[in-house]
Amino acid sequence: MKTFRRFLAANPIGVLIFVIAIGAALTFGVRFGSEAWYFRDPAHREQTLESWMTPRYVGMSWGLPKEVIGPLMNLDPDHPRDGTPPTLDEVTADLGISLEELQQRIEAAKTRIEAERAAARARP
Repeated sequence: MKTFRRFLAANPIGVLIFVIAIGAALTFGVRFGSEAWYFRDPAHREQTLESWMTPRYVGMSWGLPKEVIGPLMNLDPDHPRDGTPPTLDEVTADLGISLEELQQRIEAAKTRIEAERAAARARP
């Protein structure tokens, strides 16, 4: 404890930066762990689309990267809306399609991605 007090007295800004870094690491680590645990449950994988879902949730549930989800849902990564993620209700309204049609597009994208991954693994 004496060593810590000496270090704090000699380097208060360094200790503050260290504490902030530890806090950030814990925050991101807990968030990553909770999302990994949540989507590990088979009930949360490849869920039928519902209006409250966000594109990020759909991507995590279906195992699709944002590079696939963004163009599929006509999302512009350089210009987010108002800082809040859109719901699938808003996405389908913007696209002028039904939730069922978006579900079909997601399923087709998943099939295509799996085929590409299988082909990549098959190459010598």
